[in-house]
Amino acid sequence: MPRAGLNRERIAAQAAVVADEMGFDRLTLAAVAVRCGVSLPGLYKHVDGLEAVRRDVAVLKTLGFTPGDLGRAVAWQAATLAVVTLVAGIPLGLVAGRAAWHLFAGQLGVVPGVSTPAVLLALIDGFAAPGPA
Repeated sequence: MPRAGLNRERIAAQAAVVADEMGFDRLTLAAVAVRCGVSLPGLYKHVDGLEAVRRDVAVLKTLGFTPGDLGRAVAWQAATLAVVTLVAGIPLGLVAGRAAWHLFAGQLGVVPGVSTPAVLLALIDGFAAPGPA
C-alpha cells in the first residue's frame, strides 16, 4: 500500500533537493528514498525508476520550480478547480433539480410550485423563538 502523503510530485520535489546537494548525475533512488523517509522498495510503489525521477526533476528545473513552488502550484490548481466547480455546480444543480421536480410533479398531476403562507412562517418563528430567561 502506498504511503500516505507520498506521491510522485513529492518524490520529484525531494529528488530535486537531492540533485541540488549531490549533483544531477549522482542522483540515486536510494538517496531519494532516504530523503523521503521510505525504503527503496517502498519508493518503487510511487515511481517507475530512476529515469522517471530524473525526467520529473528535469521538467521541474526547466520550468523553474523549486520544491515549495510545486506544492503551491498544486494547491492553487486544486483550490481553483474546487471554486469553479462550486460556482458552476450549485446553480446548475438548482436549475436541474427544479426542472426535474417540475417534470415529476407534472406527471403526478400536482402543482409543482411551493407556497408557504407568511402568517404560518410568523407563527412557526414565534413558537421557535426562545422566551426571556
